[in-house]
Order: sequence, then C-alpha cells, then structure tokens
Amino acid sequence: MSHPNILELYDWFDRRSSYVMAMERPYPCQDLFMYCQEQGGVLNEDKAHNVTRQLLGRCSTANGTTESCTWFQEQKFLAGPGTVWSVGVTLYEIVCGNLPFTIFSSRRMQQAQFPEGLSPEIKDFIGCYLRPHAEGRSTLDQLQLHPWHRQSC
Repeated sequence: MSHPNILELYDWFDRRSSYVMAMERPYPCQDLFMYCQEQGGVLNEDKAHNVTRQLLGRCSTANGTTESCTWFQEQKFLAGPGTVWSVGVTLYEIVCGNLPFTIFSSRRMQQAQFPEGLSPEIKDFIGCYLRPHAEGRSTLDQLQLHPWHRQSC
C-alpha cells in the first residue's frame, strides 16, 4: 500500500535481540522533539493532547525511548506495557521538558515529579503510564478511556 502520509518500509532484518527496519525518511522531515524545541522546549496541554491522541490511535507496538523501565528493572521487554511506558515517557518529556526519572531504582521510580502549572487530569493520565511495575500499568485501551484523553481540545 502506498500513501503520502505513511512511511514506506524498504527492508528489515532481525538481530539476536532486536529488529532493524530501513524506512523512508521524507524531506523535509521534523521529529516531535525538534517540534517541541521550536515551541520553546515544551508543549502546552492542548498540543500534547493532540499528539497523544495520534500516538494512542496508532500504537500497537513500540520500542525506543531513552528510558525503558521494564528493561532496566526486570531485564525483559513486554510489548504492551513497554509501549505504554514509552508513550508515557514521551508525553512527560514533551509537557515537562525533561525525562521523568534519572535513576532506575524501584524506590526512585514510585512517582514522577511534575512542574507547577499542569492540570491534575494530565498528571493522573501520565501517572497511569509510568507505574514502575508492568503488571500495574494501564493498557493502551484503558488509556484511551481516560477522561484527559477523551476531552476535546
């Protein structure tokens, strides 16, 4: 299938512990973090809401944030909870301007600290993603029903 808004997968191969995909890189191209930098380093809640709706609407599997709670703590990767964690770290970073945790220990990862000015609803929404133990984390389906996610911008 070819569509101007869908990246083309050119090739892929598997390695011992990962898959490598060679995908089209459109030009001009801008990633989310470059966009955030243009917006002053963080996004307001309305823009973050729009980004999150797109992410949750298209996520089925994902891997690739700079922090992977499941990997660091349990030495394994669980696709569903790992995806939720990845989206949570991304959302935290785009609204707060930094990563939620700098030390990977169960005690330090009990609750992310939020800057002033964020609504209680978005704090709760992000908190559902960033539970340190995979089995306690919300699923993507549950997150799509969260009041912050369901609100209209």
